Amino acid sequence: MSRKAGVSEEISQEEQELFRLTRVWFTTFNLDTIHSLDGGKTPSVTFKTSPRRLRMLCNHTLCTPTDLRLFAQVELNVMRVSIYASLPSSSTLLELDAMERQISSAVQGASIDLDLWLEEWAALGAKHIHQQDNIDTLNMRVQHAYALLTIHLRALSVGSIENIAAMTFSQQGLAQAAQQATVKHLKLILTRNHNAQQDNEQLPTDRPYLANFRHAMRFVWAKCAFSVLLVLRLGVLLKEPCQTMLEHIHDARELLAELQRAGGSEVRYTHILASSIEKSERAVDQQQTPGPRQSLTTQSTTDVSEINMHDTTSTLRSVGGSSVAHHDLSPLETYVPQELRLEWAFPGLNLYYLPLDWQELFTEFGAVF
Repeated sequence: MSRKAGVSEEISQEEQELFRLTRVWFTTFNLDTIHSLDGGKTPSVTFKTSPRRLRMLCNHTLCTPTDLRLFAQVELNVMRVSIYASLPSSSTLLELDAMERQISSAVQGASIDLDLWLEEWAALGAKHIHQQDNIDTLNMRVQHAYALLTIHLRALSVGSIENIAAMTFSQQGLAQAAQQATVKHLKLILTRNHNAQQDNEQLPTDRPYLANFRHAMRFVWAKCAFSVLLVLRLGVLLKEPCQTMLEHIHDARELLAELQRAGGSEVRYTHILASSIEKSERAVDQQQTPGPRQSLTTQSTTDVSEINMHDTTSTLRSVGGSSVAHHDLSPLETYVPQELRLEWAFPGLNLYYLPLDWQELFTEFGAVF
């Protein structure tokens, strides 16, 4: 069914119908894969051939810019499925060094494949849409950053260690790489294009990715809320400088303002953004003014209702062979909104930081005595 663009011969009704069915099938497959990768659902369809073959459809006369975006995302999600499958299972009986080598090899290979995907599809978009700097390329860069951050976090989860302080050097490197990708993801979402708004005065913002955000599907709203929460949380867990954290908070506030301006029906995700910002500001204040960690009894009722990270009856974590209550963690570390916990399966929301060096831990309580 492949044709070179620009072919003037008449397309039969049968071929038009086949292309429409192809479009519908890949749209359905893409949604199913998204809910499998990021929603924890069992996939209904599996892709048994090379996703690169989709590129042949880009040459068809009926192929539109929307189709290009669809085919690119389908290929990316099939790649993500393959990359996740290449990671060792947490139940695999491997020595730590061997497991970390296998994880490192898989992640490095995945990063190369994702970079190639972005480069090649950006070139395809420029060829078929005849625009070098367009919204489609920006969308691909956003998806590329999101794929990188989720792959690093999925690789980090293989070791089943949630406490950053207890992780090996290699595992902490994965967390840092995930943070870099998350920050890049947020920066790309906030990319400005002043010319675009001048060319189309009806656009509500000069940020192309957010221009039509009110019509985005629920997953896109959830992904935004998740990525911002992750930027702020990892910034605190990885002990980033206060100035860097303030920059993250500034970007998060800009995104919140854009989403509030966009409107739409997914108001609960803007509430998650607002709560994430509030809790991160409190965490930065505590960094600037060292003192005892806040107890749950001093938090608001809303905070307490949002804290149940895995189970309402599970209030203890195992850290270095000892049990650590949730009140030893900051509100930002324990904040896992129900929408992200029950409806989606985003990785990394269980991470926290608790020093294993008891001297370091008790210095936080020095002001009390």
